[in-house]
Amino acid sequence: MLAAAVCCGVAALYLFSILDAGQGRYRDLIWPTVGLAGLSACAAALAGGIWAHGRKRQVRLQATMLCIAGTALAAGSVFYGVLANCRLSQSTIVIDEKRSPDGSFIAVQLIKRCNALVGYCPTASLVRIVRPGEDARTGGTSVFESSDGGDDLILDWAANNFLRIYYSGNDRVTHSVQKAGNVSIKSLPGALRL
Repeated sequence: MLAAAVCCGVAALYLFSILDAGQGRYRDLIWPTVGLAGLSACAAALAGGIWAHGRKRQVRLQATMLCIAGTALAAGSVFYGVLANCRLSQSTIVIDEKRSPDGSFIAVQLIKRCNALVGYCPTASLVRIVRPGEDARTGGTSVFESSDGGDDLILDWAANNFLRIYYSGNDRVTHSVQKAGNVSIKSLPGALRL
């Protein structure tokens, strides 16, 4: 009974993650999510009632609440710790590197991809500014990130300390800075034409 409760809880969390990632676009999933969460709670409550059968009402109530809390914790641990953990399978791929005209900086375009078991991890496009010799994947400063991104960024050094980042405009920018050290950065949406 508890295994069924945990399974329903994991399914409810999966649907909730789709709702959350979709930012309200999948409203038809609200009732199935609520239904699975309710089914999980009912199955846990039933397991608690069976476990404490024949005991005082207070003991049955405590057993029921303990089963519901344990089921929620187990479902959350399974979903977020294993199924939806993008970091377990994340890979960072260097797509492009552009040196500044004087060679003192390198603009690095990266793609972060993952294949979590539930398959909803978004791909992210990143731009980092690193110095020669620094690790392109982790070094330097992150200056731009977009989710839903592909490899359609264009990096253009207009001067030794001025970088332009062209992107499609359809990507959702989640991080963008205008200055990193003494390098100025300009992000230009919808301007993929170099």
